[in-house]
Order: sequence, then structure tokens, then C-alpha cells
Amino acid sequence: MCSLFAVAGLQAQSASSDEEIIELSPFEVTGGTDDGYRATSTLAGTRLRTDMRDIGASISIVNEEFLRDTNSSNIEDVLIFTPNTEIGGLGGNHSGSQGANPIPAQQRGDPSGGLTRVRGLASADLTRDYFLTNIPFDTFNTDRVEVQRGANSALYGLGSPGGIINSQTIRANFYGDRGRIRLETDQYGTSRYSLRYNKVINDNIAIRVAMLTEDRGYEQKQAFLEDDRRFAAVTAKLPFNLTARASVEFSERESSNPDFIPPNDGITPWINLGKPTSSSPAEGAAIFRGTGDVFPGVAHKNIFHLAGAGQASVGYYRYYQDPTDPNPTWGGHSYLVATAADKALAPEVQRPVTTGPQGQWMRIKTWDENNIIRRTGGYRSDGTQLPAGHSAFFSNGHVSNQLLDRSIFDYRENLFSGGMAQQYADWENLNASIEGSWFDNRVGLEFSHNEQTFESADANSLQGVQQRTIYIDMNQHLLATTDGTGTGELLPSPTYGKPIMGGGSGGNRTYNDRDATRLQGFVEVRFDDLMDDDSFMTRLLGKLTFTGLIDESTHYNQTLYSARSDPLNHYDLAMNTPGHHVVSARSGQEFALPVANPINFLNVNSLSDLAGVGIGAVPFGRERTNMSFTPIPASFTGWNPTAGQFVDFDSTVNTLYQPDSWPAASHANKKINTVQSEVLIGQHSLWDNTVVLTGTWRNDVATQAAGVGRSTTKTRRDVRDTLDPVYVAGPQGPYNVTADDDTTSYSVMVHTPAFLRDKLPFDLSVYKSEADNFQPTGSNITIFNDTVPATAGTTEEMGFIVEGLDGKLSARFNWYESAVVNNRYEEGSLYQSASILEGLAHQLSNPANSGFTVADVQAVLPPAGVIGSSGFQVDWSNPDAATTARNSSDTGTQDFMAKGMEVEIAYNPTAAWTILLAAGEQKTVADNTYPEMRRYVSEFVQSKWVDSSFAQNYYIDAGATQTLAERASVSIVEAVQRAALQDGSPSKEQARWRVAFNTSYQFGTESDIIPNWLGELTVGGGVRWQDRTGIGFRLGNNVLGDLALDVNQPFLAPRVTTADVFARTSYKLKNNRSIDLQLNIKDLTNHDGLTPFVANPDGSKFYRFGEGRLISASATLIGALNV
Repeated sequence: MCSLFAVAGLQAQSASSDEEIIELSPFEVTGGTDDGYRATSTLAGTRLRTDMRDIGASISIVNEEFLRDTNSSNIEDVLIFTPNTEIGGLGGNHSGSQGANPIPAQQRGDPSGGLTRVRGLASADLTRDYFLTNIPFDTFNTDRVEVQRGANSALYGLGSPGGIINSQTIRANFYGDRGRIRLETDQYGTSRYSLRYNKVINDNIAIRVAMLTEDRGYEQKQAFLEDDRRFAAVTAKLPFNLTARASVEFSERESSNPDFIPPNDGITPWINLGKPTSSSPAEGAAIFRGTGDVFPGVAHKNIFHLAGAGQASVGYYRYYQDPTDPNPTWGGHSYLVATAADKALAPEVQRPVTTGPQGQWMRIKTWDENNIIRRTGGYRSDGTQLPAGHSAFFSNGHVSNQLLDRSIFDYRENLFSGGMAQQYADWENLNASIEGSWFDNRVGLEFSHNEQTFESADANSLQGVQQRTIYIDMNQHLLATTDGTGTGELLPSPTYGKPIMGGGSGGNRTYNDRDATRLQGFVEVRFDDLMDDDSFMTRLLGKLTFTGLIDESTHYNQTLYSARSDPLNHYDLAMNTPGHHVVSARSGQEFALPVANPINFLNVNSLSDLAGVGIGAVPFGRERTNMSFTPIPASFTGWNPTAGQFVDFDSTVNTLYQPDSWPAASHANKKINTVQSEVLIGQHSLWDNTVVLTGTWRNDVATQAAGVGRSTTKTRRDVRDTLDPVYVAGPQGPYNVTADDDTTSYSVMVHTPAFLRDKLPFDLSVYKSEADNFQPTGSNITIFNDTVPATAGTTEEMGFIVEGLDGKLSARFNWYESAVVNNRYEEGSLYQSASILEGLAHQLSNPANSGFTVADVQAVLPPAGVIGSSGFQVDWSNPDAATTARNSSDTGTQDFMAKGMEVEIAYNPTAAWTILLAAGEQKTVADNTYPEMRRYVSEFVQSKWVDSSFAQNYYIDAGATQTLAERASVSIVEAVQRAALQDGSPSKEQARWRVAFNTSYQFGTESDIIPNWLGELTVGGGVRWQDRTGIGFRLGNNVLGDLALDVNQPFLAPRVTTADVFARTSYKLKNNRSIDLQLNIKDLTNHDGLTPFVANPDGSKFYRFGEGRLISASATLIGALNV
């Protein structure tokens, strides 16, 4: 059995001649039968160990040997090699934004390893030993990753239509006392130490431990990842052929993940606008409140914004004005308004204003370029204007025109947030199972239980479009005076004319507790047990296996947000600034950025004048983070409107990350989801395994109970107390059924018949399969008041497998059609029927409609379902009193369809040489948009509300300016037609083809080519190729004459080809030990440039950058360790 762990460095001790042959359980898969990079069996098809060649679905398995050779340790490393899978991140193959309005913080802050997309459709569910999980996998305790694309009812009827990514953790085994210690590093100073050790206690008990300590470095020198994990597993043989297993993991990680999207450029708009400055906070307010002085008729608030970003504008900021000092140099306001107490002050002590509302003082800045275009209706900051209507199609995310000159800001070497934006996660995971099989694996049973506790947090003051932007401070003064009076000399701003970044403190904190219990059993009927072994009927009937499963799971979730409003201590504000603005408790930070080669920024006339200036990232980021588990002490100068003076006071800034997150959480909610599943799987192997039929039926019942949430959005007066007993108690029921659905799947696999196998050079297998699953989406209704079906995933696949060359070659060619159907979609036409119904009734008394009667109106009423969904109530004897109460759960749907193919070819020309080619084609488009609304238009609206004589002559408004036909045509018919034109629109950032080719060759110690001092040498590498990706469209006129994105005029990012190489040598040591030395170079040719990922209609682009060349080295000691 030593070959079972010969790949990945965890080699088994040589078996003695009298060692017991160990038969694997039907409930487990190991790499023992893998051949090079080719995996031969999986649990993904039927939940029992099944040969891959019998599975009629697209499943990619990344095994130990591949993980070792490519030095892959996490999901980002793996998904760049598998067909039609995408992963965001520095080393990923797309941005992770999944749209034209990117929000980079979603990718950076994802606690599970990164945002994924499968077949251009949806993210994949993550599972760990086939239990749903939030835990990011790592190869310190994982030897195998399975990627199931598309729906799979056998695994999960209720889940993502994108598929499942399962990581298989290691188990304790009886193969001997062996282990490994691995040390890894790279050119950025990463130190990664991992250990595995398997100990056989006696004939019946084995234990296995694994540990990881990692301190990862990056080219962005302020980025870091500190990861500490501890894992232990035990296996016990019990009487009656039972085996008990258990494992536990305790882990904690802290990071400031790299940001692979350069910061936004706030300097060019300021230069283009004439380098405006504000001589006083009063003038800043006057500039902000003005209109038309920059662009004709355009309010200045669409060109300038408050220096204090977002909802924290009226709060208190900590100002870090000295790049050499980690501590705040000043604290105070960024924006002051006149409260009731201000207005009661004597005029001579009130804060002076230039023009505009009483008492308003502001620190301001220019908007970024993209926001200026969108907000001004098409003006660029240089005064040029886009054609009418174009500005609405510009990106509206957190990325704008960027600083791309690395001599101005080196985004590759500097994480602009400086490490102050941080992520944190800790988790515990417990698995326990007992299993047994009897009668030569004809009957088996497994009972398993999983518990997970996962807490994650993300603190980031620089996550919005303004916050990601580097500006020049245009404010000459702070919001304070030297003598403390409202009319005194203003306090100068140390950062005036210098580069700054800042924003309101924000973040999130999430708890995910999961527990699941599963009972699985199977019965295998072998017809040679019942009939003559050699009879034709016995061979025809072959083997029939039934697998049954009952699963119950509970998922508790609590999510807390701080919407840029980590609040100050309210008592301190009340005592020191009575009468303050109601949201003064909000908080933010502003940072002066270091400059390597200082210049007078006020004298520059173009961005090129800044070449070589060397603006740096936020300094002392790790000391300045808000990821604090205790309140942060701070000092402030605040305006006391009751006394009419500025006062100095000490306070604390509360954070989400202190116990109970109180009182920093601006939004908080709790919910509990449960799922009860019943599954029946049948697989029939017929005619000497020539035909394999597999079918699955399952039923899933999902429920949800939600607790009372907490939010500031309605009152805007205070942050609700998350220690409120009602909130603390959490969901108390009732549990509402959100789904109760059946799903099915089937596959038919036909292999080359036995009588032809010896006559043909290759074995050919053909297959066809279909599967579906769904996601609970709540109780929604259509325009007809019918229940909207759950959002579902459907997959149809067909293909063939070629095997030959004495088992050296296995090639699978798979064609698929996958879809997400009944995805919720709505726009304004859905809501128009209610207002039209009111108009029909109310305007009966309109003199312009004097020729019409109640009967005429009743003749054009829509179907009863539309009346019901609109909540239309009318007494026809008094139609003026008619009312509507539209059901807010009404919605429409839209499907997304993916078509393409996947190819995986594994070829081992010799025992020492392995090759794997993986390729994927995908074309994913929107489809079947608004089907019920389209039916509504065709069956009713067009004939009754548009084409009829009544509709063309009945006025729907009191002024008799619009007929029913005109209203319905514009607000319903044309709107639905516009929505339908989305059909065929491609998925964003989609590459039609991706290809990965990997190979390795082991020379061994007997090679005449390699000198003995190089040991047992293995070399290899690969090539990854990505097609052009669609990143946006030009504008054109659609069939309705509207300005719209023209899918026939795409903007495309260039093709990318990347090469990876590795070399490993192994030396045998004493005491049956060995040491492996390995060198990996990822991206040999160093693609360290920029890749566009979003294009605006005018061709302006937003960029991301990749990891570039990464050189890593490892040393692995293998064998009987003294542990």
C-alpha cells in the first residue's frame, strides 16, 4: 500500500510481507489509484466511490501530485487550472467584480478565499468533505479538490447553479508512522511552515495531526497574511466491521490582502478644473452649494464633494497629517451645519458664512472623473462634453479613472491603504462519523455529523469610490479656530496642497455557525449472487446499487455592518458638545500620504508634471487600523453650539470588533436557515459494465426564521443597541418554509462492449446527463399574482471519453448547456398597472372622458390576478375613491444560459511522464427576460390598453394630457420590449476559451542524463492561455430607437499566455527518510503590466494587474519523524 501516498510527499512506510491488505471504504476516495495527474474515482457522482469513467458529468479533480507540482495551496491557485472556472484575486484569472460596476472590496474582503464564477453563471458553493462551509481550504490538510460544474442533485438539490468546489481533508490511516515537515518561502519573504504526522497507536487506532503557520509577504509590501491552523484526526476500528472517524480544526488568520486594482485618480480632475482651493470652511460650503460657475446649469455638488466621505461627513475625523507619526495629529469636524442650538446663538458669536445656509462649514474636494461625468450629465472635468445620454452608461462602481504611472504611485509595490484595511477570521470545525460495510461491500451505512463555527471581519476605511481616490487637499484650513471662538482665526491645514486619502470608518463582522447530520446507506445487488455466474442474463443485469440519504442541517448567521459610522462615545458628545448634530457620533479617518520626492503640488499643470514624485501608501497602516477589539482612544476639537465655541475633549471610537459590536453596528441582523433533505440514488451497471445508468431523486425542505434587525436608516438619530434583549434573543420563529421542492438528475453512460475492447485500439464511451437544483428565493408573485418558481439551476451535458494506449490515455470531451432560471429581475413596467388602474377609475369623472361609462372601463380591466397583485379596490358607484396597494413581493424573472464545451486529456506516455490538458469554452448570455410581463403585454396590454379605440381616446390623467394608450405604450409595452432586448447580452468579463497544459517528468536516480548529485530529479511546468475577454460595449440605437449598449461593438481585453515551470529533487536519507527540494516559477515571462477589465462606452478603461512572476522554494522532510 506504499503507493497510496507516494505522490505529494507523504509517503507510506514500506509494507512488510505479512502486512494486512487494507480495503478502502465505499465512502472514501484516496489518491491510491490515481495515475499521474489523472484521478480515477470520485464521490461526486453518487456519494459512493465511483469510477470517473462511469460518471456522465463534468467533474475536474485536482489531486495530490498536481497540487504538489504546481505548488498550489488555496482556491485561487487551483481554479486557474480547471476548465470554465474563474477566481478573483492577485493570482486569479478575472477581477472578481462580475459586472460593469466593480467593488474591489468584495474580493479583497471575501473570507473564503475569493469570489468564484463557474461557466460564466454564478459562484460555486464551497464544501469540505461534502459539508457546506465558509472555511477557506488549504493544502496543509487537503490532498484533493473536486470541481463539480453545474447542478448536481446527488450532492445538493438546494445550492448554487454554478456548482460545487469540494476540498477533501486528510484522514488518519494505518499505513505506518510517517509524516512530513515542509518549509516554504518566496521572493517576498514569505515563511510558511507546515507539518503532517500519522501515528498508528495500535492495530485499531491511528491518529494524524497537521499544523500550519504562515506569514505571507507580497510585492505590495504593506500587504500580509498571517495564518495559523491546527488539525487532528483519529480513526478507530470497531467491532462488526465498523470504523469511527473524527477530526477537529482550530484556526485563525489575519490579513491585509493585496489590492490588485490601482487607486483612483483625484488629481487630474482637480488640475482640469483649474486647481480650485478653498480659503476657508465657509468658502468651501459656498463653493459646494453653488450652481453654474463651472459648467452651465450644473450644481457644484455634482463636481465637488465633502472631504469627509459618505455617511461620516457630519462626524468626527481623526487626521493623520504627519506621514512620520503613526498617531493622529488632530481630531475634529469635516463638515458643520447649523443646529437648533446654533441658530439660538447671538449673531456675533455664530460661525460666519460666505453664502448659503446658515452655519455651514465644509472641507471639500473634487469628485473623481467618472462621477463628474455621471453627475453632470456628461461633462468631463476638462470641460468637454459627451453626446447627450451617454453619461448614464458609464460605470457606477468603486473604480474610476486611475493613477497608472508607477513613478507617481507605484501600485505594484504599495498597497494604497498601507495595511490599515484588514481582514480577520477564526473558525472551529468538527467532523465525526461511523461507517461500516458488510457482505463484501454489498451493504453499507455511514452516519456523520459536522459542526462549524466561523467568524470573519473586514475593516476598511478606504473601500468606496471616494475612499479609493488619491486627492490633493484643496482646503487651506481645518474646521476650528486658534482661539476657540466661532469667529477667530482659522486653524491652518498641514495637508493643504498635499496628497491625501480618507473616508468614513466602515466594515463588517459575520458569524456563521453550521451543523449538519447525515445518514447514508447503500445496498448493492450483484446478479451473479442470484444467478449463474456465466449466464448471459447475469452479465446483462450486472450490478444495481441503491443509495439513500437523510440530511438535516442548520445554518445560523449574524451579520453586522458599520456603514462608515464607527460611533464616538455618545456620553462624551453630550457632555462636551450639547446640542450637537444628531449624527455627529459618526467617525472617519484622513491620511496624509508620504512623498519620496516632494514638490509643490499647487504648481503642477498636468499629471505628467508629477512623474517621478513617488507618492506612497498610507503609512503605519497596521497601527492605524480600526480592526481593534477594544474602543480606540482619541482626542477631538468639537463645536459646542450651545456655548458657541470649539472645545477640546477626549473620547473613544467604538469598533465593530469589540465584544458584541456595540454600539458601532449601524445595521445588524440574525437569521436561522434549516434544510431537511431526502435523497435516493440508483446506479445500474449493465452488460459487463457496458451501460451505466444513474438516476437521482431528492426532496429538500428549507425554512428560515429571522430575528428583529437593527438599523439606523430610518431614524438617523442613533445606532440601535445590539445589546437589546430582543435582538440578542435572535430568531424565535416561526420558521417559514422558503422551499419544498423535488429535484432529479440522470446520466446514461455507454462504454465499448466487452467483445470489441480487445479488437479496437481505443475504448470509446459516450454519455448524456441532465441535472437540476434550486435556491430558496422567498415568496414572490408574478404580475398575474401567481407564485414565482424558485431560482433554479439546470444542466444538460453530453460527450464522449476516449481511453487507450494500455491505460496511458484518457480524454473526456464534454458539451454542456447550463442555466440559471427564474433569476429575480424587475424594472418599472412591473409597477405601472396599479397606477393605471387608479387612473381608469379616478378619471371617469374627468370631463374629457364624458363619453365613457363604467361599463367601458370594466371592459378593459386586466385579468383578476393583475387586479389582485395591484391591490386594486373600487366601488364603481364611487370610482373616485378607488385605491391600490401593490404587493411589494411582485417580481419578474430572467434566465442566464451558458453553452460551451470542456476538454480534459490526461496522458502518461511513460511511468515517469504525466501530461494534463484542460480547456474550457463558455458563452453565457441573458435569456428569457420578463417572460410573464411579455405574456401580459401580448395577451392583454397591447390589445386592450394600446390598440383599442377606448385606450386611444380615454385620458388617464387629470389634465387630460395623456391617453391610456400613450401611458401603457410607454410605461409598459416599450419598457418590456427594452427589457426583452437584454436577451443575448453576454456575461461580463467573459473569456470564450481558456486552456491549461501541465506536464512533469521524473528522471529518477538511474538516468544517464542527470548526475547523481542532483538526486531524483523531476521537472515540469505548464502553459495557461486565456482568450480575449469582453469588458464593455460602445453605444448604438436599438430597434426602439433608444440609446443602448451595442453587443455587436464590444471592447475586448487582450489574450494572455502564461508559462509556469518547476523542478524538484529528492534525496534519500537515513532511517527511511528523504528530503525534497522544490523550486517553482509561476508566470515565467512576468506579466506585471495592466489588464483592462471594464470599459466605458467612450473606450476609457479601468485596469487590474496580476501577480507577475512569483519564485517560490520549498524543502520537505519526509519519513518517520520524531514527533
